[in-house]
Amino acid sequence: MESNNIEGKIIAAAREIFIEKGYDGVKMCDIAARAGINRPTLYYYYRTKDKIFQAVFLSIVSTFIPKIQDTINDGALSVEDKIEKVIDIYIGVIRANPYIPLFMIREVNRNAEGFMEEVRPIYIENFLDKIGADLQQQMRLGNIKQVPLRIVFTTFYGLMVFPFLSKDFVSMATGLTADEFLAEWHPYFVDQMKHLLCK
Repeated sequence: MESNNIEGKIIAAAREIFIEKGYDGVKMCDIAARAGINRPTLYYYYRTKDKIFQAVFLSIVSTFIPKIQDTINDGALSVEDKIEKVIDIYIGVIRANPYIPLFMIREVNRNAEGFMEEVRPIYIENFLDKIGADLQQQMRLGNIKQVPLRIVFTTFYGLMVFPFLSKDFVSMATGLTADEFLAEWHPYFVDQMKHLLCK
């Protein structure tokens, strides 16, 4: 129990600091201090910053992957309903972790190849590849339009993250609060994805 508690503190502390400072701005001693432990204890659980980063990313991803997989596998839902539900899940995760889009863009710009290596086994092979295979199956069956997967994913993630990346600018330009703008934007996002995929 104690071991799980310490690991949980480390992940929570690292998650906050990675999001605040980006990968390069974080030192192991920062994570130890934020977690309220000494450095030898931190190194006992995670010998490198890369290992902590993997654990942080996994902790975030693990909050929504099962929900999205359940939605995709739900035979009672129409394609339109699945699109809307998946979008709602992603929005919920990003609202709970509002700096994740900026954090990920920083890491991709810092070291795209290294970032891909870190997230591939967690996010791509065990999640995005499976969603891609399901989309291709639905295309073969004629249930959705034939759209290259790269276009589907680029459109989805572009529409998903830009409002969060630009929320302060949008608020200044429109006079709307971030929540007001997100509420207005949400149905248009859903409609765009339905238009892209649904016949």
